[in-house]
Order: sequence, then C-alpha cells, then structure tokens
Amino acid sequence: MKYKIISLLLSCAAFPTAFTQESLKSVRPTVSTKPVELNWRSIKWPSINYTRIPVDGGAAIYSLHSSTALKFKVTFVFSGGIYAFPESDRTAFGAFSDLITLGGFGDLNFDQIQNYTTEYGINIRSSITPLGQFVITADALSEDFPRLLSLINNMILKPKFEEKALDLWKQQSIDAFNNLMDSNTIEKQYRFIDLEATKLAFGKDHYLAKSIERVSPSVIKKVSYDQIKNIYKKTISKNGLNVSISGAFTQKDFDSLRQLVSKIPYLEPSIKTWYPTRKMNTHNAKKINTVIIKKSDMSQSTVSLRFYYPKFGKLNSIETTQFDILEEIFSSTGGVIGNDRFSKAMRADSGISYSPHAYFNDTLLFPNTDVGVFYLNFQSPNERIAEAIRIATQTWHKFIKDGVSQEELDNTRTSMINRMLASESTVFNKSDEILMQLIKGQLPSVNPIEFTLAKLDKQRSVKNLNETLKRLSDSEIVPVLVIMGNPNDEQIKLLKKIDALDLSHVSELSSLTKPYM
Repeated sequence: MKYKIISLLLSCAAFPTAFTQESLKSVRPTVSTKPVELNWRSIKWPSINYTRIPVDGGAAIYSLHSSTALKFKVTFVFSGGIYAFPESDRTAFGAFSDLITLGGFGDLNFDQIQNYTTEYGINIRSSITPLGQFVITADALSEDFPRLLSLINNMILKPKFEEKALDLWKQQSIDAFNNLMDSNTIEKQYRFIDLEATKLAFGKDHYLAKSIERVSPSVIKKVSYDQIKNIYKKTISKNGLNVSISGAFTQKDFDSLRQLVSKIPYLEPSIKTWYPTRKMNTHNAKKINTVIIKKSDMSQSTVSLRFYYPKFGKLNSIETTQFDILEEIFSSTGGVIGNDRFSKAMRADSGISYSPHAYFNDTLLFPNTDVGVFYLNFQSPNERIAEAIRIATQTWHKFIKDGVSQEELDNTRTSMINRMLASESTVFNKSDEILMQLIKGQLPSVNPIEFTLAKLDKQRSVKNLNETLKRLSDSEIVPVLVIMGNPNDEQIKLLKKIDALDLSHVSELSSLTKPYM
C-alpha cells in the first residue's frame, strides 16, 4: 500500500517541467518488493450470458440483462460507414453524424431535445466508431425506456435536418478548427505531431495525413445538405445493423426495441469500397527521419518517436498476450514510476520528462493488417531536448537488443494479473466489449477475463518472449521522430550530431497551419 500511495502522489502532484535526480530520490521507495500473485483460479467466474435475437432484414439485437442495475443502455451500429462512401465524403459523413441530432428530429428542434433529455436525465449521442461506422448510443433510467425509445425512433426515422443547423455546424466546426491552430495544449500539439509523423511514414497524400485538412474551413464550407441527405439514405438500414441493449429492462421494453428495429428500412448490403493504403515510405529507413516544428512560446518540447513496421503481419492470440507484457515492461500503465524501462530512463534516472509513455499498436490501419507501430511519447525542456532524444533512442535499442529478464517477465505478469483481479466490469462495460468484438467480425467470448488471465499465466518462458520481441529488430522498419517546441540553435546542432537521426527539416508551426487557413 505504501508504494501505491507514493505512485499516486507522483502521478497527481504538480511537478515543475524538469526534475533533479535528488528531488526524485527523496520520493522513491528504498525497498523493492516482488509482487505476490493472487489466486485467480480460486474464483468462480460467471459467464456473460448475452442473447442474440435476429430481426428479419439482416439485423440482430444482443441483450445483456442485469437485475441490479438502475439504468439501461442501447447502442445502434450501422453497417458500411465512411469506407462505403468516396473518401471525399468523409467530412460530410461527420456532418451527417452531428446533424442527425443538431438538425432536430420528430417534432423537436435541437434546443427542445436538449431540454427534454436534461429534464429526464437521458443521454443520447451520435458518433463514428474507430472503424468508421455510424453509431447511436443512449442511456437512461429504466423507468424512462419509452421516452428514450421514442427519441431514438424519431432520430433514426424522422430527422429534420433543419437548414439553419448546417450553418451552425459549419460555424462551430470552423471555430473548433481555429481553436486547434494555436496548439496551446498537449492534445492539440499531438494532432500536428501525428500529422507530420504520418506524412513521413505514409506520404502526404495518405488518408491519415489529411485529418486536419478534412476539418479546415475550405472543406467545411463545401459540405452540402444534398451530401448529408444522400449519406442518411444510404446509411440507415437494418441490413447488417447490430443493436446492443444492456442493464435493467423488461420483456416489454425489449419487444418495443425489436419493433423499432423492424421498422428501419431494408437496403442492399453496404459494401466497403476502399481502406487507407498500407503502402509506406520504406526507401530511406536506415536512420530516424526527423522533423522539428518550431513554436516559440513553448518552454518544453513535445516529442513522438515512432517505429513503424510495414510488414509486421496480424498477431495471433499468443503474440497479442506477449506484446501486452512487453509493452508493460517497457512502459508500465500501473505501479511505481521508474519500475519500467522508459519512465526509469526518462524520468527517474534523468529527471527529464514528466509524462513519458510508450505503447504498441498492431491495428493502426484495421481492418487492414500488416502495419504495426510502437509509439514513444514524452516531453522535454527545450534546453535538454538532444539529451532526451539520445536517452530515448538508447533505451529503445537496448530493450530490443538485450531483451527482457525472467524477473521482469515474472513481476510484470503477476502485476497485470493482480490489476485485472482488482478491477470490476459493469454490465455496460461487458456489453460494449461484446459489441466491439462483433463489429470486428469476432465471436464474443462468454468468459473473457478468465481466458485473458489464463493466457497471461501461460507466459512464463522469457526465451519465447524475447523471440517475439526480436521480431521488432528483424522486421522491416520505418522510424520517424517529430519534435514540437522551441529548441535553440545549439540544441539543433546537437541533434544533427546524433548518428541515428536524419534531420530533414525545421519549420515554423505557422507554415503548417497556413495552407488550411
């Protein structure tokens, strides 16, 4: 418990932008203890007893009931999505997702919808999933099921798409874009960093490299109601529709939901016609392709070092578990700061970075496979940026070259198992997980936690783990580094002296934003 408290204090305290080694030593625990594995086998794991009810026309309703919940949640995921439309319609698809509510539905305009849902504590929202599908999610107290279902009925079948709402959406979108341009928060900074990293890895014309262009005023202004209505007519179909309902609801409630689904129009299958290409810039991958985005008012630099693997392939379940462990060893999501490789190097030992974090993503272009990427994100004082980059790259290469120890494997596996046992999933979490597996084309597991724990428990061979890690050094690689900050000329000279880097250009943030204005 002592170490958990120290970890919490380190996570939440307002530290200065740079740390001294002495100040950090004063809060580090002086004794290291080996985690004790909890007995997960002694638990009688209940099955997730979801039910699938088909609806004529290609739809299905998945239900997960709870007798103890006070609320219910319902989610509609429509088939097709952005990849069933031309890439040029991506911005209009986002407008459709917003305007199906903003434009009013049934007899209510947007303000009336807001007042009504606030009065009854109803949450209803529309969005686009990471896989590009249009989704409606809503929740309310069980007693308000008829009210919420009536709203969803009108939202799906009777949207108004009021003319003035499109003008309002455009103004709000342009305001949001202008707010993004100042890049005065780390979230905004990473939008530009991600853009530049994607250009380096995939090229400037790649779909992912146009994320900011798609929300720029010139593109926003071109969105028309004809586009939005066309998207609506081709998206709202029960063919391929997956609906999830969870929490506390009655059989009468469920029957009402099924009746609503049956009233949704039937269209021919919505087939995806394109995906973001997985072709990468592999011709100059011997060094880390580096760019610096200068922003004069930043006292710290925000940094993303990325190692793309263009031919990594699809991971099997064993490899997925192994990479979960490797990711945790390199950059822990829990425990004492400095116990993992990355935070030990970047924070505990050097005092450079407040929030270093690294993670692996093998589904960057899902459902396209093959491409994987390991992200190393951190911040550094401008005057120490060269030192920070050197430490980050050395830490990574040592990790890849030397592998992990048996002790690291044992401690990490135990910590991950114990954290899973300490967490509790609600009926809504379970329902969301079932739905996510379904829309990925996977058969949902009825006891996923037990299976995950068992897969972690099987990972006891450090030799096997290091053989999987060795794939990162054996695979084709596209390394990129993007720095946003205000390093001085001396630091830039030091960066150029790092053999592993190829500094392609230094540009002002204004030069990146100007083409969109």
